[in-house]
Amino acid sequence: MKLCRILIVTIALGFAYGASAKSCGPEQSHCVAVGEWDFSLGIGLGLRTNPVISGDEIPLVLIPQLSYYGQRFFIDNLDLGFTLIERPKFQINALLTPGGDGLYFFRSGWRNIVLDGGLGGNTFSSPEPATPHENQGPARVEPQADAPELAMGLNVTQRNEVPDHSRRRRIAGMAGLEASAGLGPVDWQLQLLSDVTGVHRGEELRFALGHDRYIDQHRISLAGGLSWKSADLLEYYYGVRANEATAHTPTYQPGSGISPFVRVSWSRAVSENWRWQGSFQYDYLSRAVRHSPLIEDNQVVQVFIGGVYHF
Repeated sequence: MKLCRILIVTIALGFAYGASAKSCGPEQSHCVAVGEWDFSLGIGLGLRTNPVISGDEIPLVLIPQLSYYGQRFFIDNLDLGFTLIERPKFQINALLTPGGDGLYFFRSGWRNIVLDGGLGGNTFSSPEPATPHENQGPARVEPQADAPELAMGLNVTQRNEVPDHSRRRRIAGMAGLEASAGLGPVDWQLQLLSDVTGVHRGEELRFALGHDRYIDQHRISLAGGLSWKSADLLEYYYGVRANEATAHTPTYQPGSGISPFVRVSWSRAVSENWRWQGSFQYDYLSRAVRHSPLIEDNQVVQVFIGGVYHF
């Protein structure tokens, strides 16, 4: 399989680099305390646009983050993983994470929980690190362009789907391999995932590059990347079958597609527990998605400004 060959070559290159990398030091933001739960809560104003016709914008108001990193097993919001290979600046994980496209087909109310995980554009960068107990490899750049990572709102009170879409579209569970490494001042991450829940039986490749820069007490994070999605995945969410077609919604069968994204975020600590946080992300939808009769916009924009309390 072509995608597997790409991942194998990338892993081999990262492994060769990681073998000679220096060990993690206290000044490196990607080091985390092993065996400790980390919880933070963001409160502010923001939204994520919804490109689906009649789809509500997704408000970003209350944003929890939860993580735990053990010797091998880790939880990063909705990501569950197990580290297979670890070097000072390179690691390979087995990963289970939700796909994100299904959330566009649910109505959003005022009360939303943001799922910050996967390869998608994340609302928050990681908190300022405590003194590390052990190296946990490079930072997770979250390459997912439009999945729950990043920041997608999940309505906890409203369960009705967007009207006029007769076929139910569910959220899939994606599983596969994640490779990440540090390359000088840049961290990269690559995920190769397949649907293991039988929702659409599609595949997704997510790639991202990220860089953090500190200016006095300000932390600036830059990231960019892309997400490739197979025809089966895109047909399930954005295709229109013959029994769904109407005069205004013709049949449509998309192929595979690539969606790029860019993200910038800023944070500044104001006390031991509080910090200011702001972020902006822009996703450009693939041609296969843009041409769907269910879509009315060719982009997704996400903005957030507020405060984060670290427990």
